[in-house]
Amino acid sequence: MKNNLRGLLGLIMVMTVFIAHAQDLKIDVVLNHLKTIKTQEHDGDELYFTTSEYQKNTSTVYKRIPKKPLYLTSKRAEELANFGLWSGVLKEGKAVTVIVALNEYDPMLMDPDELIGSMRVTFKNDKGTLKTKWSIPNRMDGPEVITGQHGAIQKFDLVGPVGRYEVYLSVKKK
Repeated sequence: MKNNLRGLLGLIMVMTVFIAHAQDLKIDVVLNHLKTIKTQEHDGDELYFTTSEYQKNTSTVYKRIPKKPLYLTSKRAEELANFGLWSGVLKEGKAVTVIVALNEYDPMLMDPDELIGSMRVTFKNDKGTLKTKWSIPNRMDGPEVITGQHGAIQKFDLVGPVGRYEVYLSVKKK
């Protein structure tokens, strides 16, 4: 009887740990496609993305993609597909806001980089269900939603001082 009770208690402990971790969500924000409509510079743009991750009671996490001094060229932008921009694990009941910005790189110190535009997504883990809200900071309009083979794709129209790009993002949940 004692062995049966110990076995049952052990099973309950294992199941409790399994259930607690089963609610964690692994999330990836993926660049599906980047389309150049108009470049900032006559000879083409040198592009990079930045991500800013905001969570309650934690420090903001910033990343540059690709890392400096590398950049993407507008002439080859359309070759990018399924390019990972951000990933994270979201615990049950937690939320995270990620801002993804597209920038034009200028190597000269007296010529600062230009922000072409930014996209914001807020994720919330609601009892193991991912809640997602997309928007464009400082704009009333949001992305256009396109339904693709692999789910919803968010199409953003980003307009910088001169340049214009279409950015297609999606979320992969694991």
